[in-house]
Amino acid sequence: MSLDVSRWGEMGADDQSPSILHAEYHHKDHLGNVRVAFADRNGDGHIEILDSGNGGDSEVNQVLDYYPFGLQHPGLNCQPAAEPTNAYRYNGIEHVEELGLDMAFYRSYDPAIGRWMQIDPKPTYSQSAYSGMGNNPILYSDMLGDTINDPNGIVAGYRTQISSQITGLNTLLANSNLDFSSLGTTREAVAQLRGELQGVIGELDAMESSSQIYNVGFNSEMNANEGGVSFDNSDNSVRIEVGRGSDVGVISQELLHGYQFETGQVSISYDNSSYGTLYDITDETATYKREHLVVQGVAGLQSRESINDAYTLRLGASATPPAYQTLPRRNINISSPEGMKMMAREHMRQRTGPVRPLPTEVFKGWQ
Repeated sequence: MSLDVSRWGEMGADDQSPSILHAEYHHKDHLGNVRVAFADRNGDGHIEILDSGNGGDSEVNQVLDYYPFGLQHPGLNCQPAAEPTNAYRYNGIEHVEELGLDMAFYRSYDPAIGRWMQIDPKPTYSQSAYSGMGNNPILYSDMLGDTINDPNGIVAGYRTQISSQITGLNTLLANSNLDFSSLGTTREAVAQLRGELQGVIGELDAMESSSQIYNVGFNSEMNANEGGVSFDNSDNSVRIEVGRGSDVGVISQELLHGYQFETGQVSISYDNSSYGTLYDITDETATYKREHLVVQGVAGLQSRESINDAYTLRLGASATPPAYQTLPRRNINISSPEGMKMMAREHMRQRTGPVRPLPTEVFKGWQ
């Protein structure tokens, strides 16, 4: 008897090929839903799709098709009885057959009704606390049961890159005999870089634990050098998007904009028709400084010193169409006079009339 090891570390008995250990692979769609599970049981480097009729068995262990909210299509799924069942299916969440529920990290989900069985720990203003995937399961996923984010792994990949840089810097700093001048830098500069990169990880942690939903993904209409932050008033999420193929520099800029929203440095118009009151030139300058830091490392500590608001305006003027030219030339945030006035205006709107009006602008805590 052999053991079948899935990517989630589960092990099950396989009666077809005793004493042979093989791995099971999962093919997923863009939302993390497992669609096909297969294993190269005979070790020939190929996957047999259909039974050959000559003693060769199909190596496809599982085929899964779903309705949009996760209920499996009757008659379209394949699960050979001889194989152990992969339980991690819709959204990559464990499905418990006995209960008919998907058991996420924070709560359980019923795919038959497309609703969670417990309230959302990060509720959304315009939706039921039990709604799943922001009522848009074609676009969004919710693998933890608490929020909607990162279906393309952008944040996870960025976190890995930054963490890898920190690990390398820790190695350098742990070597008390290292001559940093031979690397063209100083111990103090390396320590400063490590501290600032640790701050980047802290920003990601703050966004991931926030009551605000941040949805990070690719935008097919953007090229690899483009990105943007907008408000999705269908589910009250802040959408952070980059073009497919964007490098770590572009990603760092847009994720910093997300953190600026989290900390009251920027606001967004409700219908994305104009700039938010809190969005100013210093917010853009900060993102270009961040790009230099994460792309160039220690050298970025020096090169970013040449980046100021004038640099950002010149860069924007050369764009097609021109960018940043109408932004306020000073730092405006939620605590500034402009920010306090904007916040009071939006709160007053929510108190007037028998019907609660839509906001004109959103900021962290606007609800």
